[in-house]
Amino acid sequence: MLNTTQYIVLAGNPKPWDDATTRRVDGGEDLTAIQEDQYAKGRLSMQLVHCGHGWGVRPASSLMLPYQIGDNNIRMLHLEAIKVGMEWAYEDEVNREFFARTSDLQPGWKGFVRDLDYWHDVHRNG
Repeated sequence: MLNTTQYIVLAGNPKPWDDATTRRVDGGEDLTAIQEDQYAKGRLSMQLVHCGHGWGVRPASSLMLPYQIGDNNIRMLHLEAIKVGMEWAYEDEVNREFFARTSDLQPGWKGFVRDLDYWHDVHRNG
């Protein structure tokens, strides 16, 4: 369950997982146990991070620490890291999500997202 006031999903579809988590938490289950169960069933989340030497993509949970995308020692430019994370999530968008802190998205990227959303709306609605 992502705090959507501070984070934005850039790729993947976490809604079914999040809905199930909400139901289970509301039913009294422990959130950590739920997350461990979902990870065991294939749910993976990666996050855009700003590092000392550039941008990177890292596991969003300590459950995934052994998991990595490529060489974590390579730091990328902002849009390169976003592309890598999005491509990773789209390999299995039902079980994977890639997200970023809204404060980490550079103004050019936010404009790109708005333009892309507009383009999709225009073509979807004819």
